[in-house]
Amino acid sequence: MNTFDNLVGSLLVAHPSLRDPNFRRSIVFLSQYSAEDGAVGFVLNRPVDVFKQEEKPDIPVYFGGPVDAGTMLLASIQWRESASLLAFRAFGAVGGSSDREGWENGLRIFVGYAGWTVGQL
Repeated sequence: MNTFDNLVGSLLVAHPSLRDPNFRRSIVFLSQYSAEDGAVGFVLNRPVDVFKQEEKPDIPVYFGGPVDAGTMLLASIQWRESASLLAFRAFGAVGGSSDREGWENGLRIFVGYAGWTVGQL
């Protein structure tokens, strides 16, 4: 198996010389990856304040990436049983009904996401 056959669950840490404002000093979690389709992920370390004080949700909101920045996605990222196992689950657009039982801890709202076509990553 090639080292890059499956990058799902990987963290991409921006090199200090990276100047792209979307990814400068960022840590990105890869939630999907395929050599045929490309990759999708979420910036983990960019909290944003996009709500008015009276509308603020109890769930933290993060800039997920520059793709589809008008969309908000609810997701949960959790450490499971040991610090070596990371679990991720996306619930779709914010406001939709979803089965979140067991995923309450680690919930985040992501505004947009990061995406790469085949061969970009």
